[in-house]
Amino acid sequence: MKKLVIFSLICINIASAICQQVFFPVKKGTVLEYATLNEKKKIQSYSKMSVKDVIGTTGNQTITIELQALDAKKVPSSEAVTFSVKIQGDKITFDPKAMFAGMIQANMEISGTGNTVPSRISVGQSWSDAESVMTLNMGSSKMETKVKLTERKVLLKESITVLAGTYECYKVQQTAVITPPFGNAMKEKHYMWYAEGIGHVKTERYNDKNQLQSIEELSSVK
Repeated sequence: MKKLVIFSLICINIASAICQQVFFPVKKGTVLEYATLNEKKKIQSYSKMSVKDVIGTTGNQTITIELQALDAKKVPSSEAVTFSVKIQGDKITFDPKAMFAGMIQANMEISGTGNTVPSRISVGQSWSDAESVMTLNMGSSKMETKVKLTERKVLLKESITVLAGTYECYKVQQTAVITPPFGNAMKEKHYMWYAEGIGHVKTERYNDKNQLQSIEELSSVK
């Protein structure tokens, strides 16, 4: 379950001003690679996000994304997952299954509101909640895992350096509440950074005791 919320954090990208590009890759063929590091900042795995198709014009686009999970040696560790992202006016909307990308199997169903964020942001801005449910069909029974993103706010704008280079970013915080099929709900605090034309650049995950659990950061752009 520890990796559950890294998902998608691919999934929360934004735009800053009319004269700027959206904070999401909108060019077909773009490939973003991310490294996932543990609390000791040792690389544990990678993921690759590829823009497979872009339909429509600026302000009204549907983008097809393929996400491939990779191990520490960059060998695929699961089947690639495809989902859509829609940019319409002042909103960017993600397919609900984007929140579980890298975990989906044939016998799983994904439902919920998914994730919708503003296409224009400013420091101090709050975002609406997002929620998705993953249902595993076991034949005679079903098991549900829920993820809710809440308390979402844009904190500041700053320059950060990651494996792929240095980017001018907006820093966003959110609380993730994960309700597994069994046991109590888990709560995490996320800090995320987004850059123009790229989107997700870095995410830090902390447990409810404010202890760093993992880091996901952009490692290359092609």
